[in-house]
Amino acid sequence: MVIKSLSEIRETAEHFNLEIAVENTLPGRIGSTEEEIRIIKSEGFSLCFDIGHANLTSINPEAFFKEHKSSIKVLHLHENDGVSDKHMMPETAECRRLIKKLIAETSENVVAVFEIFDYGMSVSEVSEIARGLI
Repeated sequence: MVIKSLSEIRETAEHFNLEIAVENTLPGRIGSTEEEIRIIKSEGFSLCFDIGHANLTSINPEAFFKEHKSSIKVLHLHENDGVSDKHMMPETAECRRLIKKLIAETSENVVAVFEIFDYGMSVSEVSEIARGLI
């Protein structure tokens, strides 16, 4: 059923000359496993790689990026506590290192989005931190 739905979405997108990037998601949803990601790619979709979601699944972010780099069109950049999808500003050294690496290794055609929930930070504070990562 899901594959049929994806095929229909792809056909509609092609009719309007659109490209759709499917995001790796949380457990229990389509796109949460490597196998599902491979199916999504085989159906002709691009990928939106969410590093926070990878942190909540069994997906290794660096290995995922390396394997699917040519299909990734969007990066969702944020951090969480490994338990829930908090969409926090990247704070740990490991998360910041990962973001710098992904941005350095991605093409100019990939859109990078800091997907941060409001935690009392102003836009200028978020922008300053983000500038330090790119």
